[in-house]
Amino acid sequence: MENEKTKDITVKIHIGHAIQEEMVRQGRNVTWLAAQIHMTDRAIYKIYDKESLNTELVRLISNALGKNFFALYDVTEQNGEK
Repeated sequence: MENEKTKDITVKIHIGHAIQEEMVRQGRNVTWLAAQIHMTDRAIYKIYDKESLNTELVRLISNALGKNFFALYDVTEQNGEK
């Protein structure tokens, strides 16, 4: 019998869209984020299209925007178990 807390739960997150939504929420523009993480505007637009990103890039963006994007992947928190 499988324990509810040990089930493999797949959560589909599109990190690029989440970042773009947070940028809009904060009233920030692409040029601002690009300068914060030392990338080009074009690279930021490409990030918006990505479903997944490497952890270092997520860390940089999280720090720049003051939002922990890693929390999007915390299934226990999303299910109200924390």
